[in-house]
Amino acid sequence: MSGEKTEKPTQKKLDDARKKGQVSVSKDAQILFKLLMFYMFFFWLSQDYAARFSELLDLIVTAGLKQPWTFSESIFSMFFDLFVAITVPLVAVCAIAATLITWAQIGFLVSPEALTPSFKKFDAVSNIKNMFSKKSLVQLLLSIVKVLILSVVGYLVFKDNMGDMIYSYRAGLTQFFDVLVHVLKAIIFVSLIIFMVIAVIDWSVEYMHHIKNLRMSHQDIADERKQSMGNPQLKQRMKREHRSILNSSLTRVAGAKAIVANPTHISVALDYEPGKHDLPYILAMGTDDEALRIREFAKKNGIPIIVNVKLARMLYQDCEEDEYIQREHLELAAQVFRAVMEMASDQDKGVSH
Repeated sequence: MSGEKTEKPTQKKLDDARKKGQVSVSKDAQILFKLLMFYMFFFWLSQDYAARFSELLDLIVTAGLKQPWTFSESIFSMFFDLFVAITVPLVAVCAIAATLITWAQIGFLVSPEALTPSFKKFDAVSNIKNMFSKKSLVQLLLSIVKVLILSVVGYLVFKDNMGDMIYSYRAGLTQFFDVLVHVLKAIIFVSLIIFMVIAVIDWSVEYMHHIKNLRMSHQDIADERKQSMGNPQLKQRMKREHRSILNSSLTRVAGAKAIVANPTHISVALDYEPGKHDLPYILAMGTDDEALRIREFAKKNGIPIIVNVKLARMLYQDCEEDEYIQREHLELAAQVFRAVMEMASDQDKGVSH
């Protein structure tokens, strides 16, 4: 049915959705990139932070216990400095990572419409429905699965290194933090590999879901085409393009077995050879003046012109040049080629008489 949204969105549909801020973005790809940046950050600076943290704990454990009030200010100062040294670069790295991966997925995009406040966001009923929608429940389930996977990874890595951690703790805080840093690096590295697989799957699913939401019906495509034809600037450009390809189009019409007409507004040149094509093939099509030129060319070259208003409209709305007709058009197309065969048979009888 023409009302069913079964067709891929046109480029105009995708562009319009982009202007509204409707784009395909993978959250897991963002997590992967942030994790990668964090791993690089942690890999380069972990030894320094481990040494500073070890120094802080040494200060607390040794001097702090002997003179608790004397060293409280210096302990707080060291702790605050270490906190700032870790937090500020980490937040900056995550912010840069989020910006870069978003730009990599959708490019530079500022959508005023998406930023405009909408009262729908405050609709309690709608929000509750969204919370318990199929997509939300699937996302919740996937989040639980990801947490479980990462928990298992962390457990297994800690389990494999538990002996070294206990031994290093007895040897001293410095050795303990060295082993701890090694364990954390291993956990992050394995998590990177896991999220790489998850991100690829998530990006593919998000893209397919995005395309599915923007699907169009045959009528939507036809309406969009009519609307585009009504644009004066686009109309002028299309006229120039039509003039530039007119000669090549008419050359293609010469290979047609039949012209399906509307009878005056649309002309579609069809080719069909049982051994060559599985279905009738559209060589050229045109409307108004171009349709008239196609019919005139067909008359001069003895190509049959068959008037079939319904088929002409359907082919023009649903199909493009250089492609086969769709199977729902096959019955009407068969009528056209039967008419062509009858015309050829009548001509042969006339010649024989």
